[in-house]
Amino acid sequence: MKKIAIVTLFGNTNYGNRLQNLAVQMIFEKRGLQADTLDFYADKTIRRLRALKQCAMLLRGDAAAKRNRALKKFNAEYIHVRPVYAPGWKMPAALKNEYDFFAVGSDQVWNPEIRRGQRDILFLKFADEAQRVAVAPSIGISRIADADREEYRENLRGFPYLSCREDAGAEEIQRIAGKECAHLIDPTLAISPREWRQAASAARNEAGRKYAVAFFLGGLGEEIKSRILAYCAEKQLDLKMITNRENNAGPLSPLAFVNLIDRAAMVFTDSFHGTAFSVNLETPFYVFDRVDRAQNNNRTTSRIESLVKMFGLQERRNASAFAEACDFSAAENRLAREREKFDAFIDRSLGIEGRE
Repeated sequence: MKKIAIVTLFGNTNYGNRLQNLAVQMIFEKRGLQADTLDFYADKTIRRLRALKQCAMLLRGDAAAKRNRALKKFNAEYIHVRPVYAPGWKMPAALKNEYDFFAVGSDQVWNPEIRRGQRDILFLKFADEAQRVAVAPSIGISRIADADREEYRENLRGFPYLSCREDAGAEEIQRIAGKECAHLIDPTLAISPREWRQAASAARNEAGRKYAVAFFLGGLGEEIKSRILAYCAEKQLDLKMITNRENNAGPLSPLAFVNLIDRAAMVFTDSFHGTAFSVNLETPFYVFDRVDRAQNNNRTTSRIESLVKMFGLQERRNASAFAEACDFSAAENRLAREREKFDAFIDRSLGIEGRE
């Protein structure tokens, strides 16, 4: 059996991040590969201190720590994790001999604004070029700064085939690298609703009353919040709030989060994956530009713009009024074509021909 190692932004803090990791693992396992996710770290002491801090937060009853524990449990149960000590953010030289391929993606692994010191790892420079697979990585922005351009050109040209999760990102990568870059859907969208529901079947709960979900990773302004509350009151919906300040849904596992989106009457979100799962599971939604403390929203805005544009659902972004119905017919047809494109790219990257 051939082996592939997944390089992504590994952690225990974000539903979308964990679900895209599972999706990539499922994509390779369906092709008969053994897939490990590399949990690489550069400092053993810092790693131990973070674990102790997490324990202290749990003892205090910290809500974020409870969520992170649920995500950590998910990793242990569903993700094939291999810890790798990478001092100085350099992978062990012998690692490339243990796998046939290395896959980077999805998430914002190529975003130039984050994890600058880890670029050698995130561009798979420790592996042979023929081993490198780009699984819809995100650069999170529409343009690479001049200061980063030469480094990115060299790193990108080291991949036999290039792909990106955003249309603007794919255009920018193609411009810099001087070679074709495929615009691919996020891996969570490459997994069918049937497959997600089957994976999440053990996490299903009784739905109870009809409800809406408000899932916001940035700030939820009072104006939007009041509009959401008014809509829920009009439609007689309970409201499941998952924000940095309010959470009445409990410390969900990622697959319980999938169920929450699947069974909702409406989803309000500023999250890329909150939007992606709403589209995939055909749950009516509205998505808003993210507001954060630094007011640096380019990362999320670019990704969500690309997503709703791809599926012809631009009217669901930053809407001034809410409608109960959402027409997914065009999105369903487009998604079927995009899954075929995604599968063809992965097969070509792995040298697979004639797969049924």
